[in-house]
Amino acid sequence: MLRVNRLVIAMLFVLAGGLAFNTASEAQDKAHQEEIKTMTGDFICVLPMDADGNVKAVIAQGDCSGYAPHVHVFREAGTANVFSVQATPERLKELEQSSNKKGITLAGKIAGSTRGWILSVQ
Repeated sequence: MLRVNRLVIAMLFVLAGGLAFNTASEAQDKAHQEEIKTMTGDFICVLPMDADGNVKAVIAQGDCSGYAPHVHVFREAGTANVFSVQATPERLKELEQSSNKKGITLAGKIAGSTRGWILSVQ
């Protein structure tokens, strides 16, 4: 597995506390939520590492469904945009079992605000 650097720490803050990576207006926020957007980027696993609450964000090189239950985020290539991934159980299992998680293309609806985004994968 490849280690993801300091950007991961920033991603965790977005998910946990809502640091703003994007300063879009409310009108832009609403427009993002109504359209289906296709993006290329990395599917990142945020894995629990120990009882102290430490986590490790990685781009798995294979099936990650065998790890302890964990969340996934999607980092859009060429931007600082990070999205929490939401999908049906079937679609999520398909993404977890994929051997390619770097430079993939996903399409979905975007929800949230400038404090944190969710990509609902189609």
